[in-house]
Amino acid sequence: MKASTFLKALFLAITFLGAEAIAQKNPAPAWGLDVPRGTTVVLKIPNKLLGFERVSTWSGAVSYGAVIEQSQKGGYLIGGLNDWRVAGWTMMRQVVLEKVTRDKNFLEVEFRDPLFNIKLRFANGIPDINAAFRDVAFLGTVAEFEASDYYKQEVIAKLLPAVFTGKLASIPVQRKMDMLKELKYIDSAIATESYKGAEYLSINVGGDTEVYNSNRVDQPTRIAHSLNQRVLYYFKRIARIIRFHPDVDGIKITILVPYKDFITAYYSTPYYDRLEVYAPMDTIRQFVDNELTNQEFAEESILLVNGNRIQAPPVKSL
Repeated sequence: MKASTFLKALFLAITFLGAEAIAQKNPAPAWGLDVPRGTTVVLKIPNKLLGFERVSTWSGAVSYGAVIEQSQKGGYLIGGLNDWRVAGWTMMRQVVLEKVTRDKNFLEVEFRDPLFNIKLRFANGIPDINAAFRDVAFLGTVAEFEASDYYKQEVIAKLLPAVFTGKLASIPVQRKMDMLKELKYIDSAIATESYKGAEYLSINVGGDTEVYNSNRVDQPTRIAHSLNQRVLYYFKRIARIIRFHPDVDGIKITILVPYKDFITAYYSTPYYDRLEVYAPMDTIRQFVDNELTNQEFAEESILLVNGNRIQAPPVKSL
């Protein structure tokens, strides 16, 4: 062997041994889970237990989080609850495992979604992190989750009776599920409400998507626009989903209508008018069958704004 070739081989061997020694002295940090990065999961944790944390200044991404702790009663605590599984419906979105880090108190597991990030913090007192991870996360897609025994037995069987009470309980299961899907699985948006001797399916659709300029649009006009653009659609849609179920006397839709002064309070948070609309099922059926105009339907319904009954304003677009 030539001297130069021997020296090169010796140099490579020394370099390899040195690198190996350094790696043994300073090993790469353990991933912390037996589930690899990039795994698709569906979280079993109810929506309402994933608390808002922040909005990224750079990307605008919203971050949510929850802490998982060992329970003295067995199992795990989330949001301080032992019975966290029945606290509400799951998010029903598949997220991707992105990052695992550890500090002195938690193993933090981060998930990515096109719309938001989620961080689950597993307390260091949990003896088996991998078991805890599988207890709160289903490995697979939403479709696979929906087909799982867990979803059928622990979510549908236990939560549907708590969401659809009274006369709503007799609505067929598939129609209940269709309604939940329509409302993005926000089960708190559905309730049973008795009003003037009748039992209503009550739906809270959240806030209107438009913030109205109070300098240009008065209360009757913005109420009329919200009715025309959003509320009346929901009456038709929900009635069709439950197929005018005979045990339901009527439907109530609640919406928050935001407004503010765009001159003096442009950067301020808006105020809200709370609009509640009660409609008997017979009236809704006539409306769906095009026997009533938008205006006639509004006039035959009961409209409350901030708890006070009002006459139906002229229903029209801005």
